[in-house]
Amino acid sequence: MKYCILIIFLIIILFYCIFLREYKEGLMNDNITILLTTTININKHIDYHNIAQRSDVERKDYYLKAINQWLEKTNLNIVVVENSGYTYPELNIEKMKYNNRFEVISFNEHDQEDSKYLEEYHDKGAHEFYAIDYAIKNSQLIKNSNFLVKITGRYYVPDFEEFIKNQSLDNYIALRQNDGNRCEIVGSHINYTSDIFNRHIEDKGMYAETEWSNRINKHDKDKVIVCPIFKIEETAQGSNYKKNTELFNISCL
Repeated sequence: MKYCILIIFLIIILFYCIFLREYKEGLMNDNITILLTTTININKHIDYHNIAQRSDVERKDYYLKAINQWLEKTNLNIVVVENSGYTYPELNIEKMKYNNRFEVISFNEHDQEDSKYLEEYHDKGAHEFYAIDYAIKNSQLIKNSNFLVKITGRYYVPDFEEFIKNQSLDNYIALRQNDGNRCEIVGSHINYTSDIFNRHIEDKGMYAETEWSNRINKHDKDKVIVCPIFKIEETAQGSNYKKNTELFNISCL
C-alpha cells in the first residue's frame, strides 16, 4: 500500500513538473513577438536598382508562404506589417484561427502625414524603419510583449523559436544576426525599441544594415544576443534573387 501511494505521489510530481514547464514556455512565448515586415507594392521613391523582385504577385506569394509557416509551426506571437495598403485577405481564416497571437497591421505609407520625409530617402531601409515604428504604435501584441524581433517577411526560420525561448531576454537589450552587418533579423527588448527601432536616420545615404549595426554596437556586447547561423528553406532575396539557405554568414553575401 505504501508503495502504491509513493508511486501515485511521484506521478503527480511528474505531471506537475511537465505542466510547470509548459506553462513557463507559454509565458515566454507570450512575451516574444515576431514582426514580419512586408511590402507588396513597391514605393515609387525607392531606388529600383536595389530591388530585383518587383512583381507584387511574386512578393505576395513569398510572404504568404512564410507567414503561414510562422503561424502553423510555432507558438510565437506573429505581427505582419504591410506598408502599401495591402490587407492580406488570403489570411482572413488565419486571423480568426490565431486571433490571440496574430495581427496584420496594414497602412499606406503615402496616406500618413508624418511620412513625407521619406520622399528624401531612396533606400528601402528607411521605409522599413517607418513601418516598424508604425507597427509598434498600433499593435496590441507588441504592446504586451517584453521582446520584439523584426524579421524580413519572406523568411521563415525553423529553429528560431527554440533558440529565442532559451534566452534570458530580460538580461539583454538587443538581438542581431551572426553577421552583424546583416539586418534580416533584428531584435530589441521592449524598453529599448525607441533606440533600436527609431525611425529617424540622420544620414540619408546610409543603408539600414549600417544604421542597425551602429545602433546595436554602441551597447555592451554582453547585452546583445548573437544568433547562430540559421538554416532556412531556399529563399530568394528581394534585392538580387540570390537563393539563400542560411541567415547569415559572410559567405552568403
